[in-house]
Amino acid sequence: MAKSKRIGRPTKTPEPGKKVSLGLKVTADIKNKLDMAARVSGRTQSQEAELRLERSFESGPLMLRRGSYWSPVLITKGSLWVYASDDPLEEQLVELKISPDDLKRFKKAFGGKR
Repeated sequence: MAKSKRIGRPTKTPEPGKKVSLGLKVTADIKNKLDMAARVSGRTQSQEAELRLERSFESGPLMLRRGSYWSPVLITKGSLWVYASDDPLEEQLVELKISPDDLKRFKKAFGGKR
């Protein structure tokens, strides 16, 4: 089967350190949150989105030592999700509600394995 010819402008390889355009669609709720965060921070919408994307790639999952094995800690909007079983093969996921300040203290106290 022959390759179909791409329509439109040819794709350029991005140069390191140079900005390139990124088009994406988001829900109205996400756009409103991003706009508000950009206004509060004094950044443009693009700068705010880029900063948030960069942060999402900075670190791996937080891991806690549970006996002789490591257990992942999932963090979502005010909750910690941890496996609370003594058997690492048993899936017993537990949700723990936590305030933003307590979450910071948690990360500082346990550090986690990255």
